[in-house]
Parts: sequence; structure tokens; C-alpha cells
Amino acid sequence: MSARILSSLAAAAALACNPFSKASDCNRFARLVNQHLDTIEQRAQQKTPASYRALAGNYRQLVADLRKQPLAPPLGVPTGNELADQFEAAVPALDAYATALETHNVQRTAEAERRLEHIARQEQQSVTRLEAFCRPR
Repeated sequence: MSARILSSLAAAAALACNPFSKASDCNRFARLVNQHLDTIEQRAQQKTPASYRALAGNYRQLVADLRKQPLAPPLGVPTGNELADQFEAAVPALDAYATALETHNVQRTAEAERRLEHIARQEQQSVTRLEAFCRPR
């Protein structure tokens, strides 16, 4: 799996709302997500089935934490639960990728990689909308 895909997933996880944002919800939400970022980025650099399974576990924890403290922005901006849903979609794709690597199944590896690319694009679109909301005016 390319580092670009995992970097996209990790970048989406960062949700780096502007630190000067007037919206305390954005800052709280960004802090929550950013606490997971170091571990996710570190795992994403490793290229073993075990590291992808561990990365899936990191995403599971991120999802659980997001659901505990959801962000509720205005209509048209993704909520914390919507982002959690998108991050959650990465979990089975990462697990599938790890399994494909373990079994040396080239077709399933390519399928899982395409799924992760698709998820990363969706997450990036949501993050872009959220960042626009969090940007100070």
C-alpha cells in the first residue's frame, strides 16, 4: 500500500482546525483527533500486516473517542459522528489489506487499496468542509 494513501488517511484524521479559531468546539475536536495522530502516523510508516492491523485498532479507538464527544456544526458541515462513520469505514479495509498481504493475494490487495483510496478521498472532502467551518472569519 502506498504511503500516500496512509498519509491521506492520517491527514484526514488530523482535522487541524485553525488554532486561532473562535469556535471552542473546533479546538476541542481538533485536540481530540490530534492526540491519535502521532500513533496513526507512526503505524502508517510500517509496511507489515501486523502494523496495518494495529492501525485499524488505532482507527477503532479514534472512532470511539469521536462518538463520545461529537462535534455539531451547522448544516452542510460534517458532524463528529459523520466523520467517525468515515474513519470507521477504514477499519475493515485496513484489516482486509493486512489479510491480503499475509496471504500474498495480489487481487485482494489491490481491491483493499482502492477501497482505502476511496475512503481517503471522502474523508478529505469532509475535512475540507470542517476546516472551512473552523477557520476564523
